[in-house]
Amino acid sequence: MSKKDDSGVLLLGVGLLFLLGMGGDKPEPKPEPKGPDDFAPDPDPGPEPEPEPEPEPEPEPEPEPEPDTGPNPEVDDFTNEDWPVPGHFYRVQSGDFGYRIAKRALADAAYRAATERLGYGHDQALAFASSFSNNAQRQRAYLDAITCESWNDATVTTFGYGDQTRAAPGSRRAIRFLPQHADNIGRLRNGKRPRRRMHSGVATDRANNRRRTGDGSYFETLYLPGVSLKAIAERGELQLGGGKWPDGSSRRHPPKWVLALGVKDLSRSMKVGRHKRGCTDGAVDVEVIR
Repeated sequence: MSKKDDSGVLLLGVGLLFLLGMGGDKPEPKPEPKGPDDFAPDPDPGPEPEPEPEPEPEPEPEPEPEPDTGPNPEVDDFTNEDWPVPGHFYRVQSGDFGYRIAKRALADAAYRAATERLGYGHDQALAFASSFSNNAQRQRAYLDAITCESWNDATVTTFGYGDQTRAAPGSRRAIRFLPQHADNIGRLRNGKRPRRRMHSGVATDRANNRRRTGDGSYFETLYLPGVSLKAIAERGELQLGGGKWPDGSSRRHPPKWVLALGVKDLSRSMKVGRHKRGCTDGAVDVEVIR
């Protein structure tokens, strides 16, 4: 994320005191770090949303009218470690889990859509963001998009998950939200290939109640797929994409230079080679080596 955009994210964090977190394989509780400015931790997350019919796959987005130009961005230009922002890397924090991350990211996108495209003031934009992000079906759809994203699938998802997280229907793998991964933000900042330390498991793990683990000591680094602000503002719809990187690729995934690094599988549990990862819809190739 650019430094100019940081202030907008910080302002959003101040207003979103009331947003609740939901769902996920939770680590042992400990004090949750504060978010931007004086953003306070959420209260107890409460139950997951009531089950609803699975949402239809989101269509490919219309491109945003003005794609970025210029050299490829540095990783810190599209990383926010304090708040989940679509189109950015986010390092999971203690106390985070799936629905909480999805809800906060949707609120961020809706707030920006309201201010940048609808001309709303701060209070009106907060109300708009709350209404958009509180929808359980949208939260579920965006969490599935995070889990299905090809780079995330190559680095952190597993068939061996517990009862308190959600597997993406398109892959049947889930994110466990545990500190058992590599410091992939740190590696990317140094231009190094990210590593997988979580065992990906096998398709029968869930039926056999087998939970997989990793030998790392960091929470997950996740790429949060970009979303179209135009679709939110004009139709109140969640649509993946949100424009293009300078290399011409969709912000649904990290830029090509990140994908080109591939992933080193220290768990020795992934199919090696260059293959499409994640779910079939919108998947891209990520090379896995050992």
